[in-house]
Amino acid sequence: MRDGLNGCKGQALNRKGGTQSRTLGWRSGCACGGDPVPCAVLDPFAGAGTTGLVSMNLGRRAVLVELNPEYAKLARERIEEAERKR
Repeated sequence: MRDGLNGCKGQALNRKGGTQSRTLGWRSGCACGGDPVPCAVLDPFAGAGTTGLVSMNLGRRAVLVELNPEYAKLARERIEEAERKR
């Protein structure tokens, strides 16, 4: 696949002056100015509920969707346990 910038991909694109960068994860401690913007997190593939736990720890609301009942139960249990410890 070509990206339209001399056929470069990934890190090579950065070396040629492209704007693509690799995201290694969201930094929860970023220093954003102003008041926080209210938001909710949507995780359509919730799995074990890690996104829900992180959202809860950051004071955000979260909507988790999980098709597998075993994982849904695990996520629910993990989040309920974390809520009890708060």
